[in-house]
Amino acid sequence: MKGKLYAVGVGPGDPELLTLKAARVLSQVDAVVCPSSAKGKSSFALEIARIHIGKDAQIIEMTFPMEYEEGLMESCWRECASGIDKLLEQGMDVAFITLGDPMLYSTYINMMGYLGEPGAAEIIPGVNSFSLAAARTRVPLAMGEQTLSIVPLGKNENRIECALESADNIVIMKPSALSGQLAREFSSRGLEGSFVLASMCGTQSEEISRDIERLSAKRVPYLSTIIVKKGGIK
Repeated sequence: MKGKLYAVGVGPGDPELLTLKAARVLSQVDAVVCPSSAKGKSSFALEIARIHIGKDAQIIEMTFPMEYEEGLMESCWRECASGIDKLLEQGMDVAFITLGDPMLYSTYINMMGYLGEPGAAEIIPGVNSFSLAAARTRVPLAMGEQTLSIVPLGKNENRIECALESADNIVIMKPSALSGQLAREFSSRGLEGSFVLASMCGTQSEEISRDIERLSAKRVPYLSTIIVKKGGIK
């Protein structure tokens, strides 16, 4: 009998934020596939999920390079999907773990279309980084009829202006490469006191800052989220 695939969101960093279902599945599956950005580099998703994984489960790390290069990424996704399909054909139940939620900017989404039966996987939601950032800082993401925009910044400078004009409240993900530009844009718009930066939420390295100098002085960690409230933070 063919095995079953689960896409499991492990949240932003705190192992206690996994859902009960995620913890149960991880304790029962035969194999756990965890993405890493480079060979030999530890998987942060695995660090989060490890205490929930069954002692007899096979742990398989698959490499998904972070830098986009046309052809290379598709080759990686196809190769990893093929490896998972082979495990399923052997009758193994497999959990593919991913940071945050599997259906939002995750590694799983990129690979999903290359699976033999992409619609057969069960998706187990996880806590998003910005949900935890809002909880840690006590800054509401949106209220009443306010609008909320979620923007993956990456290295696209053109998205900064669009992001700040698009909604009442903005969540900026992946801000590390352009943190200095963000600081200048916030200052030019009078938003110095209308944002909060949350880095490595849910870990011992967690950092919360509302200081514009923190954005401009040095590069922020990759796993960072910025919440912008154009109406101000109260």
